[in-house]
Amino acid sequence: MNIRQKNLPVAILERIDDRCAAFEKGWQSGNPVSIESILSQDVAAEEKEVLLAELIVLETDYLRRRGESARKQDFLNRFPDHHEIIESVWEEGNQAKRAFQIPSLERVSELFPSLDVLEMLGAGGMGAVYKAKQQGLDRVVALKILPEELARDAKFSLRFTREARTLPNS
Repeated sequence: MNIRQKNLPVAILERIDDRCAAFEKGWQSGNPVSIESILSQDVAAEEKEVLLAELIVLETDYLRRRGESARKQDFLNRFPDHHEIIESVWEEGNQAKRAFQIPSLERVSELFPSLDVLEMLGAGGMGAVYKAKQQGLDRVVALKILPEELARDAKFSLRFTREARTLPNS
């Protein structure tokens, strides 16, 4: 099991999620916050390693979005006491490059028999979204199917659920 799949209490996962959200907000606003500054805050020992791993993944993603490369050696230089965590994150990143297998409409219909799956709206590395009709409530819904490795990640599931709750009902 890699460090990011470590079983932690929900309260710790929520603190990690909150710190990651603040980190992402800085990157999204064009004022990136350093991983070091997040880790220098009052972070409990039991969450520090997982938080570091999550922040490295996020920073790597935001650097790539800006057209910059993230190098393992840069992280090893910045965090020399956390060699194993960085190696684990890099190994996980290489495994995650396997393509997401998009389920067919028929397969999604089998998995969700209470929905009439109408069409696929879009798909990418983070999942596929389908338009479906929920018969019992007579409404159209969006159904997102996640790659298996994300569905097993408790922190991702927590964030996904939190974001779904904030979506407006329209």
